Amino acid sequence: MPLFLLIAYLVLMDNGAVSQTGTFLHELMHDGRHLLGVPCH
Repeated sequence: MPLFLLIAYLVLMDNGAVSQTGTFLHELMHDGRHLLGVPCH
C-alpha cells in the first residue's frame, strides 16, 4: 500500500519536489499526467 501511495504521488502530485537532481523524472511524470487527463497547469 505505501508503494502505491508513493507512485500515485509521483504521477499525480509531483511538480518537481521529488526530482530536484534533474528534470527527466519530472518531465516524464508531467507527460504522464497529461496522458491521464490530470490537470497540472
